[in-house]
Amino acid sequence: MIFLQPIALLAIPLIAIPLIIHWWNHRRHQPLAWGAMHFLKQAQKFNKGMAKIRYWILLAVRMAAIAAVLFVLSRPLRTGFMASWLGSTSTTVIVLDRSPSMQQVDTATGLSKREAAIRQLDAMFESMENNGPRFLVTSTTEPPLEIPRETKLQELLKSGQLDASSNVPSLVASMIDWAKSQISGPVDIWICSDAQANDWNSASGQWYDVREQLQSLPVYRLNVLNLGTTENFNAAIAVENVQRRESKERTELLFDLRVTQTSGPISTRPISLNFEISGVRTTVEVELNGQQLVQAGLSVPIDSQLESGHGSVTIPGDANLADNKFCFVFAKPIDLNAVIVADDPEVAELLQISWEASSSDHGKVRCQVIQPSEIATLDWQRTSAIAWQTTLPNADVAGKLKQVTDRGGIVLFFPPSQSTTTNDMASSSTDEIKLFGASWMDWKTLEEGQLSEWRVVDWRDDSDLLRKSATGIALPLGDIRIQAFRRLAQSGLIPLATLDGGQPLLARAITQQGSAYFCSTLPTAEHSSFVEDGVVLYVMMQRALESALASAGNARMLQAGVGSLDMSGWQRLDSQDPIIESERHLLAGAYEKSGMLMAINRPKEEDDNSFLTKVEIEQLLEGTESRVVESTVEPSQSLASELWRWFVAALVLSLLVEAWMTLPRKASAASMSLAKEARS
Repeated sequence: MIFLQPIALLAIPLIAIPLIIHWWNHRRHQPLAWGAMHFLKQAQKFNKGMAKIRYWILLAVRMAAIAAVLFVLSRPLRTGFMASWLGSTSTTVIVLDRSPSMQQVDTATGLSKREAAIRQLDAMFESMENNGPRFLVTSTTEPPLEIPRETKLQELLKSGQLDASSNVPSLVASMIDWAKSQISGPVDIWICSDAQANDWNSASGQWYDVREQLQSLPVYRLNVLNLGTTENFNAAIAVENVQRRESKERTELLFDLRVTQTSGPISTRPISLNFEISGVRTTVEVELNGQQLVQAGLSVPIDSQLESGHGSVTIPGDANLADNKFCFVFAKPIDLNAVIVADDPEVAELLQISWEASSSDHGKVRCQVIQPSEIATLDWQRTSAIAWQTTLPNADVAGKLKQVTDRGGIVLFFPPSQSTTTNDMASSSTDEIKLFGASWMDWKTLEEGQLSEWRVVDWRDDSDLLRKSATGIALPLGDIRIQAFRRLAQSGLIPLATLDGGQPLLARAITQQGSAYFCSTLPTAEHSSFVEDGVVLYVMMQRALESALASAGNARMLQAGVGSLDMSGWQRLDSQDPIIESERHLLAGAYEKSGMLMAINRPKEEDDNSFLTKVEIEQLLEGTESRVVESTVEPSQSLASELWRWFVAALVLSLLVEAWMTLPRKASAASMSLAKEARS
């Protein structure tokens, strides 16, 4: 609480005026005995206790009325921080979410969530005359930016749109590390976000660390300005895959894309897909029926002389322009080197069949099978897809596998056939080797008397290797039977398919680029029914190849802000607008360097319409000095509101109570009888 007119608080001693008046009235009356006094004293004994209580209540009410007047004159301001009571000026640190979802606009006001948050903060600072220093946090790699006293946030952030996700717990953690070394007094922290589930990453353990770090600050108050979502219609466009295909009849680009409705009432709507490829525009009409439209193999003709290039696909403007455009690049197909490293010949043969049957238009797949002892002969630089079915390697080979994923390639790990295997790559037992945050443990097999095999009870069918087909048909994972699987010791893996009992059948590691997967069983008959129900294994392996092929050629499509990306030397192709060098990898666009093409777009998770509720945010911050302010994009809503109305209400209530207590009271029966005695 802060006071805009604190000088009025100097009159606080005036609260004692009713006490002085009561004391003075009591002193100036001199006692005088008269004949019937003993009758009145006897009657007073009946009401003495209640009279004293009424006396002190009346005194307190009159003092409260004066206090209410003084507080009204001092104009108290509620900001959520009690720095004024601590006798020191607080430092305000603003953690601003600049993810694409914060660009959603309320059509009634014309303001985005980010603009509304900035205006509300500016209004709060303007109403606080003696506020302390202010800092702005928008990145984990850059130090907080100090905001000059006379500068408004909306002037400082005229353009602040990013196409990368905001890792809010990481932003808060980096801010706390900075505050512990730079700020000694009270800290007023404001998190301005729409609490999108992807940006808040509530399922990770990061918020536990944030809560622990907050306790190390001497005095703090954490405020969350939750912008939430609006009911205005909004749709997002994303390209999953683009291929250049050439035939005698024509040359075309084939698109796998999706349109997702992220807000507004669900209904059937026509959507215009506007393609722009090397200056040529093409419009394709589709219909969004439900929350998501998935379009596979959408054909757009191009000039046969155009072997590579860049372009974009857009949809008509709606509540959020940040997700209405998606950039892409394309090039002629290339051949892909895929390698299978296996200690089980049967497993190697089954995996080879799945990959050699590739029907991709990206290019041809050359599949090679080698023994673990032949790993030294592998050409790592030209390999973009690896299936690894042997012990996890030592540090040298592990580093080369990570280089494959850093280039955008994929690695699929299958468990070794034996519980422990020793070869020239492993210097210790299998249980001690960890790669991509995972290691193999013991095999689990059917026990005597066990009635049935393990089944897949849950899997991700909205994205990744096990996603539904373009026509919306789910893979038959529920039909897969598992007779044996190997347990995974995992740290940070994302389950894509889970067996009854909670063990993962397929999981994805968190990588900067590319992908690394762990499958806990083998495709042989004694381990699973992958061969009998072969469509799951085939589709899974083919999608892994498609991912590797898409990143192996001269055209790559990457996600903004994912991993460390060196943008030096890359020239932007789709815009001439000046951008900050350090933020180039956070902005969507098409880039070129030495004949290589690269498209950067927002992560697909940004199109998720899941938002945390106020209760869920409070649970994440449980145990901290925090509050959640529910807000909208309404700019007139102030974060710092004057409380004079509450004190005026207290004043009126005090006067009403005083008036009621000073009304004449009906005499009791005992008093009436004593009065009659006195008269007789």
